[in-house]
Amino acid sequence: MKGIIQGFALMILMMGLSLGFMTYVGMDHLRANSIAILKQSMTETMLSLADASVEERQNTYFSLLTEALTLRKPSHEHYKLEVLGFNAMPLALRVRLSVFPDYSPSGHGYPFEETMIEVQS
Repeated sequence: MKGIIQGFALMILMMGLSLGFMTYVGMDHLRANSIAILKQSMTETMLSLADASVEERQNTYFSLLTEALTLRKPSHEHYKLEVLGFNAMPLALRVRLSVFPDYSPSGHGYPFEETMIEVQS
């Protein structure tokens, strides 16, 4: 009887560990995917703005960024985009992306911040 209880307890412990590791891997995938999407969108926006004049940069940076982001956004996630800073000359962009997965309990979000600066060569 003692061995059965110990075996059952070990099985419950292993199931808990497996669930914890699966959650960790899922959150790490969400983080890596969201950061990659944000960096690709910022890079595309910066390349589009590099050819524009300073006035056009001021007027179009947010629409270009949101368009590039919505092209890459997975269907089971909601994004909230905040521009923390923008400089037209030299080109610099600082963005915070908050990701809200549909499968997350109570709308818990994960914020990611990135900064991209134009370098003259």
